Amino acid sequence: MNILKKIVLVLVFCFSVTAFSQARVDYTSTAVTMSVMQNNGKWSDYPPFKKTEVPVKVDFQNNRIVIYSEIEQVYRIGEYYPEKETKAEYINFFRCLSNDGDTTEITLKTSKKSNESQIYIKDKTRVLIYNLKRV
Repeated sequence: MNILKKIVLVLVFCFSVTAFSQARVDYTSTAVTMSVMQNNGKWSDYPPFKKTEVPVKVDFQNNRIVIYSEIEQVYRIGEYYPEKETKAEYINFFRCLSNDGDTTEITLKTSKKSNESQIYIKDKTRVLIYNLKRV
């Protein structure tokens, strides 16, 4: 029985790694908005989305997410969390390190109906939300 459990665990692990090893996913951001931490410790309201068009690459082989905005944002994926699924969307969560070495939480949400995505990038001082379309 112990051997069977180990075999099942190895198979589950292999399938998990295979799911994330699908090289990379390329997106183009269509809009962005940002909330900032205020002096009172509360997050600001999100302003309306601004149109944008910057490439976004989610690269599972190299464990990184790159947003090619005016200032290139590179996030090293340190931890992968299990994908969550709701009736409306798939949600992937990653704990990352930013260019500056800060811990950053990144959430990638993909709608089941429209296949549109949003990426949430949260650190101590701000939350960026990019609307994405797959390239």
